[in-house]
Amino acid sequence: MCDKKDIDSVESGLVPSLAGTLFEPCSDNIEMVLHKGLDYVLENCLNETLSSQLTPVLDDIPLIKWAVAGKKVFATIRDRLFVYKALTFIKEFQTGVVPQQEIEKRRLALENHEAWVERELEIIIATVDNSNRVDKMAILAEIYRCYLHGSINFSMFDDLCSITENIFLGDIIQIKADYESEQSEKKRSQAKGEGVHVITWVRYLERVGRLHALGLMRISAKPKNTTQRDTDLIEYQLSATGRKFAEILDNINFLDGKYGNVELI
Repeated sequence: MCDKKDIDSVESGLVPSLAGTLFEPCSDNIEMVLHKGLDYVLENCLNETLSSQLTPVLDDIPLIKWAVAGKKVFATIRDRLFVYKALTFIKEFQTGVVPQQEIEKRRLALENHEAWVERELEIIIATVDNSNRVDKMAILAEIYRCYLHGSINFSMFDDLCSITENIFLGDIIQIKADYESEQSEKKRSQAKGEGVHVITWVRYLERVGRLHALGLMRISAKPKNTTQRDTDLIEYQLSATGRKFAEILDNINFLDGKYGNVELI
């Protein structure tokens, strides 16, 4: 697992290399690297002839230069996968709209070695490293965009990054299903003038424990009457964090047709 002491912030060069790639427009060159294959680029950066051909591209991607300079950094599959995931995150981040003043604020803070921006980027690095799926980088990119837009605070940003690390594909399918069910119920309730209080009916109860542990679901007890079964006494609802996470998945159409007709079994 990756944490703050492993990153060693400024001294290791990883944080400024990530920032130098993340906060500069370079998605086209990243797309080229991902298209050619990370292995091809990393291996040939050490070949003097091919390296000179790649120099114009690599000058635009400080993260690759950092990896090549370390040499041993990409010696293992996990190391290579980290660079690949980080580049994918940056490409996804740069495809969206981000307030330019927030980017400039972070550039200046990095120049001044301000702790808050280094901590922010260290959370991103840890999430990239600890996530088991490349496609989660699209989720992380949208979380960071939401944070820069001010629609979530730092605490929720941190929570959502941790959730992204630990969530299973089945959890994502479940939370999306619950969110869609909730939105449909809200529309129905509003049309009838019944208000917007909604109970989310969970379709796969065996996942409730995981969703609750991740902070995505709230579980509460209802008053009992003589006609109710014990299973009717528990109320399941998306938490504020769960609802925001589901909105983020919805914003980027995560899983939309990517794996065909994905269902829980």
